[in-house]
Amino acid sequence: PTITQLSAHFSDTEFRCPCRADDCSAPTLPNPRLIDRLETLRVVVGKPIVITSGIRCAAYNRFVGGEEPSAHLTGDAADLAVDTSRDVYWLLRTILQRDLFHRIGYGRRDRDKNITLHVDVSESLPQRVVWTY
Repeated sequence: PTITQLSAHFSDTEFRCPCRADDCSAPTLPNPRLIDRLETLRVVVGKPIVITSGIRCAAYNRFVGGEEPSAHLTGDAADLAVDTSRDVYWLLRTILQRDLFHRIGYGRRDRDKNITLHVDVSESLPQRVVWTY
């Protein structure tokens, strides 16, 4: 598949549903507001941002234990891999100071020992919330 550059630092491949099913029902591109806000975050913090989960189809969302409804299903969410709690602090500080995301999840470390930080731009789910995994 071809790669579409969505912003200076993000491409569509980072957000694609990983199920790889021929009949995958997931959107093909993330919400442009999500990309704009992630790009702002990336530029301000001056460090790469690694997307570990972007768009998901319903089947893959169930497979990974995602909530229903999930902003991942509509292309409104991204999970970020963060190395240290200090990096989480700077990301959260930037997000809150610049009012980038109104939905934030802070989660357990993944198999690579990264902390997961969920951000999304859904307008249909509860706003101005932070949760833990």
